[in-house]
Amino acid sequence: MKDLSKPTLDPALAERLGAVHFDGMKKSIVGLKMVAAATRDGGRAMVSLVLPSPEHPQRAALEADVRAALTGLDGVTDVELKTSWSVGEGDFSKPPIPGVKNVIAVASGKGGVGKSTVASNLAVGLAQMGAATGLLDLDIYGPSVPIMLGKCETPGVLPGTEKVVPSEAHGVRFLSMGQFAGGDKAVLWRGPMLHRMVGQLTAAHWGELDYLVLDLPPGTGDVQLTLTQTVPLSGAVIVTTPQEIALIDARKGLRMFDEAHVPILGIVENMSWYDCRKCSKRHALFDEGGGARLATEAGVPLLAQLPLVADVADASDAGRPLVLQSDSRHAAPYHQLAVHVAAAVGRLSLNRSPFRVFQ
Repeated sequence: MKDLSKPTLDPALAERLGAVHFDGMKKSIVGLKMVAAATRDGGRAMVSLVLPSPEHPQRAALEADVRAALTGLDGVTDVELKTSWSVGEGDFSKPPIPGVKNVIAVASGKGGVGKSTVASNLAVGLAQMGAATGLLDLDIYGPSVPIMLGKCETPGVLPGTEKVVPSEAHGVRFLSMGQFAGGDKAVLWRGPMLHRMVGQLTAAHWGELDYLVLDLPPGTGDVQLTLTQTVPLSGAVIVTTPQEIALIDARKGLRMFDEAHVPILGIVENMSWYDCRKCSKRHALFDEGGGARLATEAGVPLLAQLPLVADVADASDAGRPLVLQSDSRHAAPYHQLAVHVAAAVGRLSLNRSPFRVFQ
């Protein structure tokens, strides 16, 4: 991350920029250290901004606010902006995973809502935007990430250590129990064995990552308990479908993370509608509006509404997540999901105190 501890700021420009706020936050962009430099060359004001995530949805609005704030300043006839991004570190109230800035849990209250599809596309979408990204499949009993990423090889071990080295596919470093169990072999483990495996996988040689996405098993069981107690989670994404039976279980997941003091980044409503290839109409097969109601009830964002389409299944079976397929009109919602999750994590990092319990 860029060192913004001593930015070069022209006093007059800094005063004007001190009135500019970002994404509804209380501190100004100067107070948030989002201004890397603000200098003048004659009538030209030159400002370097640093956003907390790639492709931030508020970039255009921020740049417009900065231009408006400086244009009226005496002597300023032109404003030159350079905008970059740098991902901040997450909550380190627990010992961090070495090299990993943020850990994002993707969870669901029940199985069958498309959680692994969401997690895989989210991780690949973040990598597409240029972020160093990892994906850890912790659905121990039903791992599917190797198939969805099209790579089932057994991971290696870092020489001289017992640390597993993640595989890589589509720009994402990943690990899954499916790489170790192989084929259709069942995993018959009790709680202590699950706890130990979760520890080994999270402690793998991930290298430097902006985001590590965790694909959790459904429900609120042993794996979730281990994670909330031992891993510094930056936030959680809750996946549901629109019908009430799924929402009931999604609420349990929300409460679990809330009780563990893990921020909820937002709700993803999957299978929101079905696009009929024959009649070209949109059909709500599993009711509609449930995800939005849950988000409102919980006071968190609705991050995305994703369709139930054959493209998703075909892409997963082929080992190429749909977000990679720019020629599919159904890829865009998955890309926007990655944009909004990254922005939510970035907002938390800006709000967070720089104090760290673990150095």
